Amino acid sequence: MTEDQSPPDEQDRTDPEGEGAADEVDEEGPPEELDEMPPGEKETFGMVSRVLGVWDDVLEDMEATAREYRDAGWQVLEIHPGDVASPDGEGGGRWGLDVLVPDDEFEELEHLIEVEEFAFDESEVYRATGQGLVLFVVAILDHDTEVAVLFPAYYDVNQGRTMIERAVRAGEMRTHLRPLDLENVVTFTHDDPSLFTPPEDGDGDGDDPDEG
Repeated sequence: MTEDQSPPDEQDRTDPEGEGAADEVDEEGPPEELDEMPPGEKETFGMVSRVLGVWDDVLEDMEATAREYRDAGWQVLEIHPGDVASPDGEGGGRWGLDVLVPDDEFEELEHLIEVEEFAFDESEVYRATGQGLVLFVVAILDHDTEVAVLFPAYYDVNQGRTMIERAVRAGEMRTHLRPLDLENVVTFTHDDPSLFTPPEDGDGDGDDPDEG
């Protein structure tokens, strides 16, 4: 997604007294603070910018997938993450896709699990790549109750390499959904980590999901 920037009109380019203030107009560019950022922060800033460029398309894909399930008679919970991380578990911590969920949507997820006895028995993963990212719409399915939980996620191809290597070694991938409260987390374990690896050329760009 690109942002169109139209040039300012003439009255914005000159001062009221006609002394030609156009020379004083600064062209918009990257914030000066970017050059002063430590390398790690600069990488994070760059990734956020790349995600914002494609995120609307990912959300549209999730909404279209949700409509298909609803049209088939399923109950659907759509999750709208505030952030997604890809920890590799170094030092004994959590590894996999760590998805920050709004409080109200996390409460709905907990209700599905604790009250409606939602039991995950299959996942479908829609993959694509863009801007150096691997992008997903993940559908967590309970066929017995016909309930689907959908959420988008992503990771940077380079920064997520260690996480993917860990998943391949373990023979499983993990997705963690949580609110800001770090103590509450819902973890789904996917038996086929290849569903989350970068798609090969020509793979992952269609409408058919990978199943696991």
